[in-house]
Amino acid sequence: FEIRFLTPFEMTIVIFETAQMVNDIKIKFRKPTHDLYGW
Repeated sequence: FEIRFLTPFEMTIVIFETAQMVNDIKIKFRKPTHDLYGW
């Protein structure tokens, strides 16, 4: 793993992919946790 500066375009992609991942996780767990957390 090497640390380097990302271009704004790359940052946008990383942020978008992370948001998609979080969304998928939320959708996956929404059903069982709906009653507990109200997601």
